[in-house]
Amino acid sequence: MGNGMFVGVSGTARGVKAAYIGAGGTARKATKIYVGVHGIARLTYSALPPSRLPAGYTEVEYVQSDGTSYLDSGVVPSSKLKMVMDIETLIKPSSGTSYLFYSQSTGKSGTTSHTRKLNIYVASSGIKGSMSTITGTVAATSITSDSSARRMTASFDYPNKKFGVDATLKAGSPGGYYPTASVKLLGSSASNVNGIKAKLYSCKFYESGVLTHDFVPCTNPDGTAGLYDLLNGAFLAAVTPSALTAGPVV
Repeated sequence: MGNGMFVGVSGTARGVKAAYIGAGGTARKATKIYVGVHGIARLTYSALPPSRLPAGYTEVEYVQSDGTSYLDSGVVPSSKLKMVMDIETLIKPSSGTSYLFYSQSTGKSGTTSHTRKLNIYVASSGIKGSMSTITGTVAATSITSDSSARRMTASFDYPNKKFGVDATLKAGSPGGYYPTASVKLLGSSASNVNGIKAKLYSCKFYESGVLTHDFVPCTNPDGTAGLYDLLNGAFLAAVTPSALTAGPVV
């Protein structure tokens, strides 16, 4: 239905669903039409749905990372936290690790030091990850041997102690301890980043089953690609902003 624009005859008018403007036998579909007099015009028709982002922000289908940086979600893991991200990996790594998400910190259980890990990464041998509290060195859990480039859902669920990709979920063992560092997206906060070349379509965080952060891809008023949190009104850029590029406008 048109945005306030109606056309008709004999007292009957119908809402405009699509408008075309042209000359010489060629017409193009109009996305917006303004009508006015004396130099003042008002929007009378728009084919575009109202934006759910603030003025100056433009929602896009995805943001694409070149693998050299990460985004800091600002969300710290807890026993109540769950995350779901819609991501498309673009290459199969020939070596090393490329993180979809990452959080890690050290702590103590009594006098014993331990490391609290939360991550999923892609390697040449498959997709692996950790949801654990460990002392010493413990191998990551294998989620799947298929590390081919593809679109997938990556998630972790502390209330149910599960993490994985798509329907392949593995049991975690946090042991009652959780990383105190916020969750990083598309890479790690380690010095070598270990970022992933991927397209991120969405990322959602839940606490006790309630949606608390709803990140959608966008560009900000400066044209920087990143994520906008619909629930908290915050914009996230990559630590190295140029590492992200915006997909097509939605």
